[in-house]
Amino acid sequence: MRPATLPWIRLPSLSVEIMSQALAREGKNFAEICREDGLDLGAVMANRSQISCDEEIAFQRCFVRATPNRPDLWFEVGQAFSLPTYGIYGLAVMAAPTLEYVREIYDKLRDFHYSFVKLHTIDDGALAGIHIDDSDIPEDLREFDLIRILGSTKIAFDALWNGPFPFHHIELALPSGDSELLTRLMGCPVEVGSRRTACHWEASLSEKSLPFRDDLLHQHYLRQCEELLQSLPNMETDIFKRRLESAVADMPIADLNLEAVARLMGMSTRTLQRRLEERQLAFRDVARSMRERKACDLLLRSTMRISDIADLLGYSEVRSFHHAFRQWTGQSPGCYRRAARAAPAGAGDNSQFLSVLPFASLARSLEMRAVA
Repeated sequence: MRPATLPWIRLPSLSVEIMSQALAREGKNFAEICREDGLDLGAVMANRSQISCDEEIAFQRCFVRATPNRPDLWFEVGQAFSLPTYGIYGLAVMAAPTLEYVREIYDKLRDFHYSFVKLHTIDDGALAGIHIDDSDIPEDLREFDLIRILGSTKIAFDALWNGPFPFHHIELALPSGDSELLTRLMGCPVEVGSRRTACHWEASLSEKSLPFRDDLLHQHYLRQCEELLQSLPNMETDIFKRRLESAVADMPIADLNLEAVARLMGMSTRTLQRRLEERQLAFRDVARSMRERKACDLLLRSTMRISDIADLLGYSEVRSFHHAFRQWTGQSPGCYRRAARAAPAGAGDNSQFLSVLPFASLARSLEMRAVA
């Protein structure tokens, strides 16, 4: 994980299930613990879906609060993270030709970890390894995260090696800890109180062909990871887009123009135009998305005739509105309204429709142009 991409990267919810099962073995109810923090563990477990990185961090905090001073349990949780747990990222690692390729993946694709750590390559003469940079870990999760990642590193390297991996030694940047316990768990000396956290092995091992090497699959999964990262919105652009959305949310369609929006955002027209251009946005994208949001809202929340909605949005012909709406949503206004009204009672006020469709055109424009 990386702070800048937390809102967009989604991870398999298996991490939450792993923590829940670990607590169950300890006789604790993770659902009740999470409920105290306003988290619905039941919904996650029922759907077995993906969760956001923000949600993952919230569940981690609940788990740490329930397991103070339990490095053995944190290491055990880490060992439950087999490589397939990480989705296409884990599959790319599993099919890697050599440990040198694995180190490159760790360095490039940190967004797919269940941790805030940054993994960098180390080359110290006869030894090679990975530096586990903990500078982005929230302080309240630091000890848990570092010990858990030792567990996940151990299980990953053992899987890659198809047997116990011969680590030379481990450095652990914690002021104190059970060095004897961790040495036994890792199968090599663990030096607690080091200036950094790092895993070392003989440099000659880095170029050995791995047992599950598959160059074709490795490149395929690696390409999928890179394509996903490239599709993420630029952080600065997304914040600016949100300000635009907020400014025009309640503005009448007839008043939607560059000057009016600039005034609402507290800047000159020239400044707004320049900031749009810097983010490769056009004001027409904003205007089109405004019409899209208003159309969806009126279809869902009003009984207005479709012809009246078209007229309100500035379309001289209903046919033109139908064409535009089908481009936005992939369906006609009538089909969209019927689908929304046919949604089950549990759907509440049909907010799931509003959360997906408004500003879809602007989002597509951003995704096409943004640089991850």
